[in-house]
Parts: sequence; structure tokens; C-alpha cells
Amino acid sequence: MVGYRATASLTMTKVAPHTAATATSNTSARIRFLTSDTGAAPGDDETRPASWWGGNQPGILANPASGSVSLSIIARQEPGLGKPHKGQSIELPVTTLAFGGQGIGRMDDFVVFVAGAVPGDVVRARVTRVKKRYAEARLELILTPSADRVDPHCRHFESCGGCRWQSLDYRVQLRYKQQQVRDTLERLGGLDDFDLQPIEAMDHPWRYRNKVEFSIGAVSGRPTIGFHPPGRWDTVLSMDECHLVPETTEGVRTTVEEWLRARGLAPWNPRENSGFARHLAVREAATGEVLVNLVTAPGTLPDGEGLVRVLRERHPQIVGVLHAVNESPAEVATGLPHTILWGRPYLYENLDGLRLKVSIDAFFQTNTRMAAVLYETAAREAALTGNEVVWDLYSGIGSIALYLARRARTLLGIEIVAAAVRDAQENAALNNLTSATFLEGDARKVLKEILEGHRVLPEGLARPDVVVLDPPRGGLANKVIARVAAASPAKVVYVSCNPSTMAPNASLFRELGYRLARVTPVDMFPHTPHIEAVGLLERIAAGEPPEPRLLVRRPPSGPPGPDPVGVGGQEGQADEGQSRKSGPPEQSQGNGEHERGRHGQEPHPGS
Repeated sequence: MVGYRATASLTMTKVAPHTAATATSNTSARIRFLTSDTGAAPGDDETRPASWWGGNQPGILANPASGSVSLSIIARQEPGLGKPHKGQSIELPVTTLAFGGQGIGRMDDFVVFVAGAVPGDVVRARVTRVKKRYAEARLELILTPSADRVDPHCRHFESCGGCRWQSLDYRVQLRYKQQQVRDTLERLGGLDDFDLQPIEAMDHPWRYRNKVEFSIGAVSGRPTIGFHPPGRWDTVLSMDECHLVPETTEGVRTTVEEWLRARGLAPWNPRENSGFARHLAVREAATGEVLVNLVTAPGTLPDGEGLVRVLRERHPQIVGVLHAVNESPAEVATGLPHTILWGRPYLYENLDGLRLKVSIDAFFQTNTRMAAVLYETAAREAALTGNEVVWDLYSGIGSIALYLARRARTLLGIEIVAAAVRDAQENAALNNLTSATFLEGDARKVLKEILEGHRVLPEGLARPDVVVLDPPRGGLANKVIARVAAASPAKVVYVSCNPSTMAPNASLFRELGYRLARVTPVDMFPHTPHIEAVGLLERIAAGEPPEPRLLVRRPPSGPPGPDPVGVGGQEGQADEGQSRKSGPPEQSQGNGEHERGRHGQEPHPGS
């Protein structure tokens, strides 16, 4: 027990009156314990007289019939022995969650991060990494489960790792996400005077992903379509269910897997860069329409007609079947050249009455039901009356922009991806929103051209009342922040997929005359640690904004690696001009989501 602060219950066999009894405790240490203050009996295990426990004298319950003695003890920490070593098995209670999803426990004041543990658990874990201020450990056994622990829906939960909070009660997930948004903004941004609104929760937090990119590998020599287990880029998990994707998407996965096996097509081997079938992307809209894209190595797809036939027979909701080719070793499933095997390369999505054309690779929020909540929250913060000029600087295919354009006088969208701009223009026409204008270009450069008078905007768009920002996961470049402030909108609505970069961005906005007034977390990804947040930044005073300062003192970041206080360390800001999301669940065009998956491909559905 040396070096631990823990509660233990021991059952010991009494050897003789006032002599030592030996037992194995639930802290995996062998202890020789004396039931009186007499001298210690010889032994090669931990030996202490009862008086060693000081004020924590054990309670002794003797059973004369069995000759056993039960003791409830609290082990005392010996000075300087609280830091574990790599490979050590430890037992500790888990008290909170880190930003990123790991459980946090402490050995005295030393922090230990345990993946898979939830607050309230008492666990046995194996230390895998030790740093100066913290350690990381692998969960081996739950000794006492938390009252907040629930049975996961999915039978693959233990091996998949995609939705790591599935074993935590959803109401508790929401509580931790809300608190982590506050902690992140306060700690990394030095922001403490904002109003944190209640988190927007999902009524039925299952089957919400409208796009999934599966990997194709081999299990027992047969093609298998699934996900990479945690840390295994060269292995694909065989699966037959995922409760985060729609049932039709699950059915399409099964159909294509069976077709690959029947055709004898070789799955991709990333270690040897060999094989043919690499990924399967499925996109499903709230309208019921489905798009399917099979990604392979270069070569002719055998019996493409047969694939189309079996897909259409089993899944009449499908409106298009595509074949894309990846010529590089990189694990990439989007942005690839493709051919249309049948149907059309896009589907129609319905977002709160807004009809959107979405292609297989285009960015669209992965959770359609909560996207409507996210956009409505942004609209509420913008408080549009129909007379405002709105700029959306990372407009993608126009989803947020057009949602707001229905309530604004005019709207300008700026997007760096040409195909996304074309989609946005088509979507504006599809919804008869003639007040929306979309420009192609890097937001940082376009803003500079506008402010310096080198780019003339259409009439009525030159001076924004509201600027909407939904930047990449890495956050905004300092120059973008400075130029937004120089445009002097009355409000900035910041839609964040990463509070740890929203925090320093909002801190710089404060230096340039904008106060973070209100933040509303939105749970776009239930059963995962990811969280969106909508922040309202208000101009502090009317008139000219202060002179932009392009360098800002960064708030202190947390220690390297996981953060002992439960929020992640500060992430670097985006490179200037970065316009794409680097975050999941898909390669983006403009407005984006939360994090790239393992090895540059889309992560598990819950990630």
C-alpha cells in the first residue's frame, strides 16, 4: 500500500492471537497487518503495526467460528511516493473527466488519466506513460462502477472506441460538456464575465450521423467493412451494428461487404500498400435519399453494374452510386476523382424548411437534427429583424448563410473552395434567396481587399451589421480577427467546434473592442467528448474600433498532454488564410466540424 491513498476492505485469516495475518487487498498489494501494537512479525510483504495507521485505526470484525478477521482501512500516503512508474498496476477513484473524454483520478496530488473510466468509478489501471505532472493509464478492471455508468447500446463498444462516452449517462455527459466549455473559456481565454446558457441537448441521441466513411480491410482473409480500433491504423474491426448511424446506412455497409466477398475483391493492406477496395462512404439525408461512394485503388471496378443492381434492389432510397479512385497511399476518402456508376452525385437535404443540394464530398453538418438547433441558436444571437447586412466568412455550401438570409436584408458569403461556392449559389437559387451573394476567396485576403478598397462589393453589402464565423478547428488567424474588428460590425456570432481555440480568439476580440456576452453549448455529437458552442461577441462602444493589434499575448496553456483540471491544453491557431475545417467528421468545405479522424481519414461515427 506504500505510495497510495485508497480505501480498502480486507478479509484476513487470523494466524494466532496478537500475531500477523496476511491477505491480498483490493489495491493489489500484499500486506502483513498486525492487530495490536506489538512488534511486526517477520515477512517479505508490507508489514505495519496497527498503530501505524494513526487516526485511521482499522475497525476489526472478528468471526470466531471461521477464524477470520475483516478490517476496513484507509491506507496512509507515505511522503514522496505518490508518483507511479510505467507498467505499474494502480487502483484509484475517478473523480472527473478531462476535455477529450478521459477519466481523471489522483494519487495524492499526482494526476492520472484513465481512458474508458467515468467519474465515480474505482478502477484498476496499468500505467502506460509517466510525465512530470501527470500519468496516463489503461483501464484493466472496474472495481466499483459509478452510479452514472450505464450499459452501452453497442456490442462493439469495448473494441471500437468511436463513441467513448456511451457508458456514461447522457444527462451526465451534458453536465460535463457544459462545465468544460466554461472551464476552457475561463482558463485559456481569461474570460469570466460571459453568460453561459444551458446546453442544447438532443431528444433522442442515437442514429444521428448523416455521413459515414468506413474503412475496408481483411478479417480472417475476407473483406470487412468497418472502423479502425483505437491505435490500429492497419486493422479494421469486423462489425454488424453501430447505433450512431441510420439503419439504412448499416444495411448499405452489409450489402457492399457481401458484394466484395462474392466478387473476391482484395481489401486494402495499408502496411504493404496493396489491395483494391479501400473505403465506403455513405451519406443519408433527412429526406430519406442516400448516396453511396466506393473508393478503390486505381483499376477497373469489376461488375460495377452488379453492385448498382444489388444496392438498388435492397435499398430503393439510393439516388446515386459512385466509384472514386485514390492513387496515393494516404488514407483519404474525400475529394477524389470519381465516376457515376448510376444516378446523380448529390442528394437533397431538408434543414428546417431549407432545401440544400449536398454532394458526397461537400461539407454539411453531420447531425442534421442538431444542425437546425445550432443554426437557430446562431440566428437567435444575431437577432435579425430583416434590415441587417450579414457576412458569413466561411460559408461552405451556404447552409448557415442561407438559414440566416431568410431573416436578413442582404447576405455575403465568402468561401475558399470553388466547388462549394458553386453549390452555395445553386442552393440560393433553389430556395429563391436572391439577397444572398457568394464570393470565392480566402477570408483573410478578401477582408483585406474590402477594407483597403481594392474589392468593390455589390450595393448594400459593404458594411456588415453582423459577422458570422464558423472557422476551422484550429481557430481564426489573428489577422482575420483584426480585420473583422476593423469592419466594425455591431455583433459577431462565433460558431465554434473547438472551445479551446474559441477561447484565445475571443480574448483577442476583447482586446479589439468586442466582449463575449453569451455562450450556448450545442451537443452535436452525443456519446463523444466533442461539443459545439455558439458565442455572441458585442461591440463594446459605438464608433470606430480600436487600432487592430495583430499580435496578442496568448493566455497560459495547460501542461503538456492531458490537462489535470479537466480541459485540454491550448491548440495552435490556424495558419493565416486557412479556410477548411481540419476536424471531423469529414474533410470540409468552409464551415466544418470537429476533428480529423485517425490517419487523416474520417474517424468512427462517434468521433
